[in-house]
Amino acid sequence: MEDHQIISLFLSRSDDAIVELKGKYGGLCRSVIRNILHEPSEAEECLNDTLLGVWNAIPPAQPQTLSAFVCRIARNLALKRVEYHFGDKTIGFAMKDGVQNTVRLYEGGYADYLGCIVKLNRSGAFSTLYAML
Repeated sequence: MEDHQIISLFLSRSDDAIVELKGKYGGLCRSVIRNILHEPSEAEECLNDTLLGVWNAIPPAQPQTLSAFVCRIARNLALKRVEYHFGDKTIGFAMKDGVQNTVRLYEGGYADYLGCIVKLNRSGAFSTLYAML
């Protein structure tokens, strides 16, 4: 089914809109979400929240590019879950290229640095990039 047809289903408030959207973009949304949330049950719940978010957004929104619209909602919801789980805990320091930087630390050694969620190793250096904010 074409994007404009799926949007028409949403505008007419047809339950088939959710089924068609999940069939066409469910895999793409799962991929976006799983790159941010690594827990399968959290990712599946976030996908369901994404479908509900699209349902609530259309109407009034009438997106030009449905895939980008749906992925943006999925990404934002996944990032909200990261913030909810890790929460703002304390200020710490991280090393990047030999320069010490102030970062917000979360539980488990995660940090928000220049719009990225990163994992810090024991020396305070960045070891893994988790998500672009």
